[in-house]
Amino acid sequence: MKKILVLAMMLILLTSCIVVEEAPSEEEPVKEVVVKEVVKEAEKEPEVKQVIKIEKNLPLENPIPAFLDALPEGYWYYTVNNKIEAKVFNDWRASMWREVSRKWDLAKWNPETKEVYVLFGEISDYGLSKVRGNGTGSIDETHMAYMKIPMEAYPYSPVDWMEMFSNGVPAKKDTAEQVLHVEDRYYSSNLSLIFEKENGEGVILRFDNKYRVPVVVERTFEGATVERIQYKFDTVVYDDLNKRTKQITKEMVEMPEEFIVFTEEEARAYVKGEYFRDPLQVNPIIVLEQVKQVFAYREGMPKATY
Repeated sequence: MKKILVLAMMLILLTSCIVVEEAPSEEEPVKEVVVKEVVKEAEKEPEVKQVIKIEKNLPLENPIPAFLDALPEGYWYYTVNNKIEAKVFNDWRASMWREVSRKWDLAKWNPETKEVYVLFGEISDYGLSKVRGNGTGSIDETHMAYMKIPMEAYPYSPVDWMEMFSNGVPAKKDTAEQVLHVEDRYYSSNLSLIFEKENGEGVILRFDNKYRVPVVVERTFEGATVERIQYKFDTVVYDDLNKRTKQITKEMVEMPEEFIVFTEEEARAYVKGEYFRDPLQVNPIIVLEQVKQVFAYREGMPKATY
């Protein structure tokens, strides 16, 4: 009986020894694989993701400096409201009061020097001498006389508006196709630049496609239009019969080689005296007052300081 019990115990021990030794042999490969995979994952370089940063509300590009560089050398313009037609060659400008029929320009001005000369007309040397107190002049000798007036302000041209905003950044840009109707002319436009200030004021420049100048300027306040300025603009002038055209030249805007400058008092005295005898000639004093109003400062119009 004891032998049987001893034999049974030996079999149990033998079986347990086999189990203990076999268990590691089955799990060993699994451990080895796991360790190797972990090592491989650790050896991998971290993946770098390309992040594209999208910036919103980027400032709009201002095309005005390029437009200014491409301006024609000579051009003319006038605003619909005041009818002062200005011929421009470089910096010099010459104006003509369109409601008066004259064969010469009535005013010439320069935005750099702030000088404005209004044409008085041809006067005799005798009349000039009488006004100035000596009375010895000849009635056959004549002079071209101008009156000088102060330039407090003047009607901005399309180019003046461009120069004002050439260094600014447009708040918005409108590229919708539209037709701008100015008096008897139609301008096609596909560019409007909107400039805004913090105080609510703003300006919309609506550009003509041909000349790339704003033929319509809208002054706004908090988005609402408070003033609309319309311009006629071209590079050629017409003759008296409106049949032929010619380019704006330097000679059209220059002062004559010889001229005299009347004071306003001398001009008024000349008109009141017996020296102003041409009934067909427009009264230069009336013209002077009209032109002075154009160049006088008024609310909403910047002074001529630039």
